[in-house]
Amino acid sequence: MGSRVMKWIRKQFNKLAKWWLNKQSPPGEYIVYINEQEEKLLKKHGGAGDIWQDTGIRSFFHKKVKRFFKRAKKAVKKAIGIILSPFQAIGKILGGLFTPDIPSYDSADAYDSAQQGILVNKQSSAGSIPVIYGERKVGGYRVFISNNGSGRNEYLYVALVMSEGEIDSVQKLYINDEEIPLNGALTHGTEREPSSGRFKDRLKVQAFMGKDDQSASSLLKGAPGWGNSHRLRGLAYIACRFEWKKATEQELKDQKNSNPYAGVPDIVAIVRGKKVATSYSGKDTTSAVSTYNTDSKSYSSNPADCLLDYLRNPRYGKGLDDNRINFASFNEARDLLATTYNFASGVTLPLLDCNTLLKTDDSIFNNTKILLQACRGLLPYQEGKYKLVVETSVSSPGDLFEINDDNIVGDLSVVGEGKDSKFNTAQVTFTNRDKNHETDTIYVINPTALAADNNEVLKKDFIAPGITDEYQVESFAEKVIKKSRKGKVVSFKGDPELAILQIGDVVKLKHGYYGDDSDPSIAGHWMFNYAHNNTTNSLFRVSDLKHDVDGLVQVILLEHDNDMWDITQVQEKKRLNEGDVNLPGGPSDPPADPPAGNVKVEYSIYKDSTGTYIVFKISNIDPTVTHINFEFGSTGAENQYTWTYNNAYDPWRVYMNTNNARQVRYKLSFFKETNVYPIVSTFQTINIPTTLPAQYSGTLIGG
Repeated sequence: MGSRVMKWIRKQFNKLAKWWLNKQSPPGEYIVYINEQEEKLLKKHGGAGDIWQDTGIRSFFHKKVKRFFKRAKKAVKKAIGIILSPFQAIGKILGGLFTPDIPSYDSADAYDSAQQGILVNKQSSAGSIPVIYGERKVGGYRVFISNNGSGRNEYLYVALVMSEGEIDSVQKLYINDEEIPLNGALTHGTEREPSSGRFKDRLKVQAFMGKDDQSASSLLKGAPGWGNSHRLRGLAYIACRFEWKKATEQELKDQKNSNPYAGVPDIVAIVRGKKVATSYSGKDTTSAVSTYNTDSKSYSSNPADCLLDYLRNPRYGKGLDDNRINFASFNEARDLLATTYNFASGVTLPLLDCNTLLKTDDSIFNNTKILLQACRGLLPYQEGKYKLVVETSVSSPGDLFEINDDNIVGDLSVVGEGKDSKFNTAQVTFTNRDKNHETDTIYVINPTALAADNNEVLKKDFIAPGITDEYQVESFAEKVIKKSRKGKVVSFKGDPELAILQIGDVVKLKHGYYGDDSDPSIAGHWMFNYAHNNTTNSLFRVSDLKHDVDGLVQVILLEHDNDMWDITQVQEKKRLNEGDVNLPGGPSDPPADPPAGNVKVEYSIYKDSTGTYIVFKISNIDPTVTHINFEFGSTGAENQYTWTYNNAYDPWRVYMNTNNARQVRYKLSFFKETNVYPIVSTFQTINIPTTLPAQYSGTLIGG
C-alpha cells in the first residue's frame, strides 16, 4: 500500500516538474534526455549548447538556423502578396474557386462590347493607347484629320494611332470592312497603295511601327498642320491619304460612282504586336538596374515573354529593375509554354499563346491577371523577386519534398470541393482569330463529371481575353473543369523546416494513418500518402505561407492532380461553307410548332480528296433548347462537341470527319439551361460502306 502511494506521489511530482521546466524553456523547445554522444552530435551541427537563463539546462538551438529563420520570416511575409491566376487561389480566401473572372469584364456581354470598341475608330488626341501582345485586329484613335487645304479638297489625310510601340508589323489593312490588297508589305514608313479593287488609285498608306526614333510621315506632310516634328515616336500608327474623284459622265450613265467613300473611312488592321525580349536565361542579377531599353527584342506571342515585358516596361508596365525578376523561372516557363502538342489531327500548336490587347488606363494588377491567365500561371513574390510558375504536371513526383507528421504541429484542416466551386461544364467567351477576330463562345462538357453529378449541370462561365485559338481555349476549359474537382484545401501549422518552401512548389503530403500497425503500406489506411496513393490525392501545391511569432509556419496547400495536364486530341474543326461537295442546303426556318419528342436525325456520307465525312441533320428541335451536345467517333475514341443553339436554325447540321474509320457511333442530348434531355442516350453505330455512291444517306431516328 505504501509503495503504491509513493509511486503515485513521484508521478505527480514528475508531472509538475516537467510542466514547470517546459514552461521555462526557450520558445519552441521542450525538455528531453540526451547522452554525451548526442550532445557532441548536436554541437557538431551547430547547436549552441548554452545555459538557458537561470535553469541550469542547456539549449541546443541552432544559431545559424535562427538567423536563417529571421531572414526567411521576412521573405515569407513578402510572399503573401502573391498574384493569382485562374488556376490558383489563396485557399483561405477563395477556397477551391480557381477561375476568378477577369476583373475588367463583368460578363460575356461586357467583354463583347469591349471587343467591339477595340475595332472602332475613335476621335481623340488624349485617349488611352493600348498595348498589343501577340496578334489582334484593332481600330484606333484618329489623332489627325485634314484635307489638302486647296479649294477642291480632293485629299483627306488621317493618322490613326493603334497601339504602343514598337510593334512587329501590320499584316492586313481594312477600309470600311473591306480588305485592301496592297502592292507590297506595309514595312515601316514605306508608302503603299491598293493593287486592285475599287480603292485602287484612290488611297495611299504608310505604317509606322512605333520606333522611338521614327521620322514624320512623308505622306501626311502634304496636309497643312503636319510637319517634321510630328513623329508620334513610340506609337504605332497608320497614315492614310484618301483621294476623292468625281464620277465621269459614263460612270454616272452606268450608275457607277468612282468615289468609294461616304464620310471619314473606317480603318482597321491586323497587327502583330509588341516586340519583346525573348532571350534572358542568364540575366539574374542583384544589381538594382534595368537593362530593358537595351535588350534585343523581337516578336513573340509566348505568354512568358509578354508577361515579362509588361512587368519590366517603364512606360506603361510595372517598370521593375532586373534584380526584382527571377529570370530563370520565366525562361523555364517560356520553354514549357513553347512546347508543341497535337491538339487535333493535323493541328500542332504551342501549349498556349498570348494574343491580347491591354488597356493602359486599367490597373497593373488587372492587366497582369489577364497575362497570367494566358500562361496558366501564378506570380509569387519571394526573396525580393517575382517568379513565374506555370501549372503543369511534375515529371518526378516521387522526388518532391515530403511534409509529414514530423513537420505538422497541432491540427490539420481539410476542406473539400463545394458544389459552388465544382463544375462539370464550362462556357468560355473569347476572341476567335479564325472567325475574323470576333467574339465567340464555346461550351465544354465533361461527361464523366456530369454523370457523377447525376446529370445536374454545374457550369462555370468565364472569359479568356488573352487566348484566341479555339483549340487552346477548349483545352483550357477542360483543365478548369478537372481542376475544380480536385480542389481540396489543406491548412496547418508547420515546424520551422517548412520555411524553405516556395509559394508555387508542389510537395508530397503524408498524414492521417488510421489503420492498425500490422500493415501501414495499405493505401486505404492513409488519408494522404504518396508512397501508397501515388498521385491520387497526395500531391499539393503551396499556396500560402506565413511565419508566426512562435517560430512556426502557417501553410495552406491546394490539391495538385498530376494526371490532368495532358493534351487530349479532339477532332479537327472544319467550317461548313456554302458550295462544299455534296452538302445539304442551308438552314431553313424553324417549324411553327415543333412536335414535342419528335426529333429527327438524318445523315449524309460523302467523300472528297481530304477524307470521308458525315453530315448529321437534326430537325424538329424544341425552340427552348439552349445547347446541343454531340458525342461522335470510332469505338473508344469518341469526342464530345457542344454548340450554343440558335432556334433560327432548324434543321441543325453537324459536320463530322470519320478519319477514314469504317464504323463510327454517336450520342445526342439537348440542354435547356441547366437541364439535360438525352435524345440518343446510348451509342448508335453507323457502318460506312467501302465504296460510296455520290451521296449515301439514311435516317437514324425519327422515321
